[in-house]
Amino acid sequence: MEASSPQARDKAKMRYKEKKKTRTFGKQKRYASRKARADTRKRVKGRFVKAGEEYDYDPLVTRNF
Repeated sequence: MEASSPQARDKAKMRYKEKKKTRTFGKQKRYASRKARADTRKRVKGRFVKAGEEYDYDPLVTRNF
């Protein structure tokens, strides 16, 4: 069977369609250890902060760097 034959194209299309059915576009955890660590870290407004520091965020105060 040639690479450019109609049968080869049909076979390739069927393979593509079958693989397309198994795709997952949702969120998934890739590393359980990273997830466990992130769940135990301290957060303020969804962001990680250092455990020993006081958090004094005031959005109205501007910092001069």
